[in-house]
Amino acid sequence: MTRASWLLAFALTAAPALAFADGDTTKKTAEKAAKTGADAVVDSARTVGRSTKALFKEGAPAAKQTWKENAAETKRDAKVNADATRDAAKGH
Repeated sequence: MTRASWLLAFALTAAPALAFADGDTTKKTAEKAAKTGADAVVDSARTVGRSTKALFKEGAPAAKQTWKENAAETKRDAKVNADATRDAAKGH
């Protein structure tokens, strides 16, 4: 990703946390949502990087397997973050 892409991703994920700093529940929810977005960007970059490395070092089947493993990890992380965001929205 280019520097501009990283800045845009950061701005989009950090903006809700900064915009809703007035209420405690709203602030926590926005922070958790921003973390979810940031983690998704990081996980996606890692997936692409690891899969590309596997493609060049071990071939297409290894790259496909690496992609699937990283996608499953991203899905797990997203579910955990979604649960945390939902809990924050409910005031827990």
